Amino acid sequence: MTKSKLYFLLLIGSITTFLISCNGTKSKNTAPANSTFIYNELIVSVKTDANILLDDFNIYELKIKKTINKRMGMYLLTYNTDKIAPEKMLEKVRATENVSNAEFNKNLTERDN
Repeated sequence: MTKSKLYFLLLIGSITTFLISCNGTKSKNTAPANSTFIYNELIVSVKTDANILLDDFNIYELKIKKTINKRMGMYLLTYNTDKIAPEKMLEKVRATENVSNAEFNKNLTERDN
């Protein structure tokens, strides 16, 4: 294995470890001062196929709104908040074996200098 491939694999491993280690932190549910949560949208990193997640949560009308990075399994998902409370949905998605990370999308605003 070449050095560049080894460094690449170490980088991917480090990023994955970081994402997994952040999964249970309280900071995920705390929006920065210049942002607000978008409670009907989740940013999710999946380990395999996103369609498995869509099938599992079909009852809540879970859909892919945007592919953020297909190679890394990152998607912006939407669901029907009339079918499930946002906090409960986030909890259920995070508990799914196929999900490595999930958080509410945020609406950022520009800071004053």
